Amino acid sequence: MNAPLLAQRDIADLVQSAEFLWLVAALVGAMLLGAILLSWIERWRKRQMTDGPVGDVKQLGGYRAMFERGELTQAEYDRIKHKEARRLRNKIVARPDPIPQAPSPQPAVQEPPPPETPAS
Repeated sequence: MNAPLLAQRDIADLVQSAEFLWLVAALVGAMLLGAILLSWIERWRKRQMTDGPVGDVKQLGGYRAMFERGELTQAEYDRIKHKEARRLRNKIVARPDPIPQAPSPQPAVQEPPPPETPAS
């Protein structure tokens, strides 16, 4: 029977061969690419969870708790609160309307303008 090509080689020859090194490099590259992809997906998922109103309320509550524990001064807390309020206001205004508004019904026949009275 024929043994596989790699099994017939000596270990020292195998490690030094170009085929083996390319195979290991491809495997390491695939693992790194997978790790980067999983990291991006996890960041995207966390960002999606915190972008909603519940995430905003939790964030403001966290700042309030820091203020109550004495980690923030009154001035810092007020500055953060105003900055977050401005950000939320812009976020609400910038959000497109998810439901398109139906056009208001127009009258089928428009009335003619009233006749002008002659000036005397």
